[in-house]
Amino acid sequence: MNAQIGAVCPACQDVITNPICVGCLQRGMAQWLSEKKPELLPLLEVDDRFESDTWCVVCKGYMTICAHCYCGEIYESIKEKDNELAEEFLDRYDFELTELT
Repeated sequence: MNAQIGAVCPACQDVITNPICVGCLQRGMAQWLSEKKPELLPLLEVDDRFESDTWCVVCKGYMTICAHCYCGEIYESIKEKDNELAEEFLDRYDFELTELT
C-alpha cells in the first residue's frame, strides 16, 4: 500500500487533514497527563484496529485513526473523570473538538 497525504480516516470517513498518528499524540498527552493526573494515563489507550493509507508527518508510521477521532475519544474519557481537566485538554489538543462542548 502506498501512503498518501489526504487519505480518508477509516473511523469517521473524513479526509485526514492533520496527519499525526495516535502514537505521537499519545507521547505528548502522556507527558501532560502524567504531570496533571497520572492515574488517568490508561485512558490514552484506544482501539487501533484501523489502518489508513496516510502516514504520520512526525514519525512516518501509518495512521490508524485521524487526530480528531483519537482526541475526541480521549476528551470524552477525560471529561467523564474530570471536567476541568477536559477543558484544559481542549486547549492543548483541539483538533476541531470545540464542537463537542
